[in-house]
Amino acid sequence: MDKPNKDGSPRVDLLQFARLRSMGSLPEDKRSTLRGMRQKLQPFEALFVGEVADLGESFILLSDPYFLPASYFGLEFINYKDHPEADPEIADYVTPVLRDSRVECLDEGQISLLRQKMAAFWARVQADK
Repeated sequence: MDKPNKDGSPRVDLLQFARLRSMGSLPEDKRSTLRGMRQKLQPFEALFVGEVADLGESFILLSDPYFLPASYFGLEFINYKDHPEADPEIADYVTPVLRDSRVECLDEGQISLLRQKMAAFWARVQADK
């Protein structure tokens, strides 16, 4: 995704999202299951996100994705070489400059678990235990 076209624009055409859902929308037994398995691969379909500003305790379902055109966000390459988490081998990252309304970010552990869950849910592939 972070590779430019010949004209320097980002190559990505679509971005995939998952709706944040309130844990309050679930029956108590399902809330307990998600909380208790927050760092586990199963259930594959759901990721417990935790507290989200203005929404409270939240989760996402991988079975309910939606897509938006990347152009909607006005993607540009921006240099982040001085950012503490930047990869020293990569200076420029694709960044939304329009309509970026993120309220939270996943931490590294959640990102890793989300990747594993996506592989398990969509491709039925599980990492070696």
